[in-house]
Formats: sequence, C-alpha cells, structure tokens
Amino acid sequence: VVGLVGYHLEWFLRGDPPPAAEEEKSISEQREDRKLQEIAGKDLTKVVSLKDKLEFAPRAVLNRNRPEKS
Repeated sequence: VVGLVGYHLEWFLRGDPPPAAEEEKSISEQREDRKLQEIAGKDLTKVVSLKDKLEFAPRAVLNRNRPEKS
C-alpha cells in the first residue's frame, strides 16, 4: 500500500514523463557514424604503398631467421 501511494505521489509531483523524441544511439552506433563521417571526407584512392607498410614492422622480426652478412 505504501509503495502504491509513493508511486502515485511521485508521478503526481513529477508530472507526465517527457515524450521520447528519438532513442539515443548506442556507443557502437555513434562510433560507426563518426567513422563513416571521417571516411566520407577522405580520398579513398590514395593508399599507403606496401613498401611503406613493411618499413613499419620492426626489423628484428623480419630478420630473425636470416643469417647476418659480415
């Protein structure tokens, strides 16, 4: 009985809940939207060459099994 009275009293004091305009997007949806906006502004024909990508890898990993030339 107390809960019922409290529920109605709270509803009366707060008034009607505001109408849900639009459901908020989840974090993953916000991230996808942000990535799509970033991609939309880029020229997708300009890519990094494979030679530049190989230089990014550490040399120790690439030369691990090769004997050193002296």
